[in-house]
Amino acid sequence: DKLKFAIKASLSLALAYMITMAMGWNQANIAAITVMFIAGSSTLRNSFEMGMVRIIGTIMGAILGLTLIALFPQDRMLYLLSLSIVMAIIGYLYHAYQGVKTIFMLSGVMTMMIYMNGPQNAFLYGMDRTYATVFGIVVYTLIGVFIWPKSGASDTPKEGIIAALSGMKERPDRTPVLKASKHPVLFILGKEDTRIPLDMALEQASLANRIEVQVLKDVGHMGYIEDEKFTLNIIKHFAEKCFTSSSD
Repeated sequence: DKLKFAIKASLSLALAYMITMAMGWNQANIAAITVMFIAGSSTLRNSFEMGMVRIIGTIMGAILGLTLIALFPQDRMLYLLSLSIVMAIIGYLYHAYQGVKTIFMLSGVMTMMIYMNGPQNAFLYGMDRTYATVFGIVVYTLIGVFIWPKSGASDTPKEGIIAALSGMKERPDRTPVLKASKHPVLFILGKEDTRIPLDMALEQASLANRIEVQVLKDVGHMGYIEDEKFTLNIIKHFAEKCFTSSSD
């Protein structure tokens, strides 16, 4: 699997560079960087989602940068002051947002890059960078679809799935523990879960005194396998909030 991943990543990287350079694009390196950015995902779906985050962050940053240039084309001091305020807001959102933070980081980077390239080339730079980002995602996605496609569930050994199902079947009822708990309880639910329907899981979650519920779209019963990265991100932020509140 590691060899397959290396071959797919290197092939995507080479194609992203070769095609964009052959077409005469100025942002060929951005397509390659995008491939490297999304290549570390565990599944093709996660790679695509990370790619979409990169596109959205790039577009948001381009819009912000171009808007500031349009508002203050001649007044450099007001432009820099507005840029500082925008970057402060982006920094706050990066630390406060509980979801995928990368989108804000990319927005901030793109806004600063627009500034560094100057008002004369700002629009063309923003468009070229967006096109190159989209192209890098397309290249890696096509390679992932046609060469050794990978899904999270298919990589799980059958013995592991059987053992997990047996453990769930034989475990005792812990509902009283949930009702009596005074600590924060996190529920991560799959919207497409056929094993435990969403309404039933929400009913059980309501038994706890202090709950946080996260519902994963297009995910079934095994969110930690089907959407591993997002699930880990949710757990990380939940743990950070719990430890922060306990220290206060």
